[in-house]
Amino acid sequence: YIRAAGIVTGDFAQSDYVNADRSQEIAEEIDIFTGTDAQKAMTTLWQEFGKCSSFSYPSNGTIVSNTLTRSRLPGEGDDAMKAVIVSPRFDGGETLVAIRMGSQIITTVDSSSGKDLGSPAAGYAEQIAQRLRAAE
Repeated sequence: YIRAAGIVTGDFAQSDYVNADRSQEIAEEIDIFTGTDAQKAMTTLWQEFGKCSSFSYPSNGTIVSNTLTRSRLPGEGDDAMKAVIVSPRFDGGETLVAIRMGSQIITTVDSSSGKDLGSPAAGYAEQIAQRLRAAE
């Protein structure tokens, strides 16, 4: 999702995990920007998520409707946001969390078929941010 901001960075690290029954996927990434690009990326990402509170796409011969809700996460890093995508067609949902710490942006995505809608993404991002602070 960070690429939706339209600002390219060559320095990043990422990992993806899928559970055994493939009902949950977690993706984590840290991107490092130069100058004020991290602030610009967060601003643009917030704006882009605000443009699409609902959207649809074709899947297996039907049209899938989705809603996207965005919110700020005060007290996390220099700037933080959360976006939750749900669809009445599918169980569960997907949660994206982005936390900016200086020139770095941590993103976590949790896609889950459970009722938690991928909400653990916030906790994962916060843990990474804490470890990053401790390492500095």
